[in-house]
Amino acid sequence: MRQGFFRTSSITQAAGGITIVAPNNATVPAGHYMVFLLRNGVPSTARVIQLGSQSNNPSPVLSSMAPTSATAGGPSFSLLLNGSNFLNGSVVRWNGANRVTTYVSPTQLRAAIDASDIATAVSAQVSVFNTTPGGGTSLSLTFSISATPSNNPVPVLSSISPASAAAGGGAFTLTASGSGFVPASKLRWNGVEQTGTTYLSASQITASIPASNIQTAGSVSVSVSTPAPGGGTSAVQTFTISSAPVPGNPVPALASLSPVSATAGGAAFSLTVNGSNFISGPNGTRVRWNGSDRTTTYVSATRVTAAISAGDIAAVGSAQVTVLNPTPGGGVSSGQLFTIASGQNLTALGSVIAKITAPLGGGGAQPGDHPRWRDAAGRQHRLGQPVRHL
Repeated sequence: MRQGFFRTSSITQAAGGITIVAPNNATVPAGHYMVFLLRNGVPSTARVIQLGSQSNNPSPVLSSMAPTSATAGGPSFSLLLNGSNFLNGSVVRWNGANRVTTYVSPTQLRAAIDASDIATAVSAQVSVFNTTPGGGTSLSLTFSISATPSNNPVPVLSSISPASAAAGGGAFTLTASGSGFVPASKLRWNGVEQTGTTYLSASQITASIPASNIQTAGSVSVSVSTPAPGGGTSAVQTFTISSAPVPGNPVPALASLSPVSATAGGAAFSLTVNGSNFISGPNGTRVRWNGSDRTTTYVSATRVTAAISAGDIAAVGSAQVTVLNPTPGGGVSSGQLFTIASGQNLTALGSVIAKITAPLGGGGAQPGDHPRWRDAAGRQHRLGQPVRHL
């Protein structure tokens, strides 16, 4: 139509029609627009709407972090931050400088803290920053870096997952849960420290177990050790390597979501998840929202539904949706993004105000031509102002 326009990037099915999300960025100015639906390049009759000012990002709130201290000269570690109003784009700041940040959910972030950040015994100020529009910097929490090492706690190992595997199986990740874990804690397999140990929190670590460790049937002692000062080795948990292969659940595949977005502050709803390899039963497929299980109903091997609460969509942002099949076998599918959008973008003002036609005399529109419209009495008028299109 030889005029500027914006395409929407989100159209979803809704009762009695479709839901359209308007552009929400600085390149789209507020004002009146004509909204068209295009099919095979042919536009519908337009509706005039008003696009309000861009919605503002919320100001982040930082309430706690783990760990809260480290010893000067210690190794790099992952810092977990808890709070609210976190966005997929929020940045953790260490003494005002940005650190590599991983978005977990609207209430959790992870930041990579380098060994150089804790090289000396000087406390650091930790905050969270959200970009404009709106946004801002949260209040800071103090991270203590001590010069004198404090005694590490004795680790407590309460469970491992999985707790068994078939002899001759492949490599896998073992999760150890308990308490008193520190970044230097290591998982031990029959007394041998596993170099692939990853510290997640004071209550959880993981370790990469190579296939060579489970080639022969039998039992393995699994424990967690923490070095001095203090520290020690936990009681053991038994990992069973069976002689016969254990029938395994398939790995689920996630293909699509319905709906794919919701308005922040909206009501609870049922999310339909389509894919394959879904399984039924009390230990069947589960839908995860930002890594946390949601009440899931099995429909078929290609479809399940999940109960999403109003609290899950209370704030503007996005959520990562995955599907989990439990062990034996099983696993987590790849994720799909669910958008939680502001409900303040579009306000309908009325119905069609004009029908745009080609210039008088027939033929196609040429550069420099002015569109014309015909009013209710059939009189033609020339438009002197360009029409913006959404």
